[in-house]
Amino acid sequence: MNNLIPKGSKSLTEARGLITSDYQAYLEKEWISNLKKKYPVEINKSVFETIK
Repeated sequence: MNNLIPKGSKSLTEARGLITSDYQAYLEKEWISNLKKKYPVEINKSVFETIK
């Protein structure tokens, strides 16, 4: 567990999984942000009071 990996660049094949994962997370955050702007949450208070 104490093995150190020296600094250096990774090849595309070595870094592809990390890059894909980070990009997917970025796209999901952007998508959710756009959905929240397009479809804001509205709570009908009278209905909400009946289910309390």
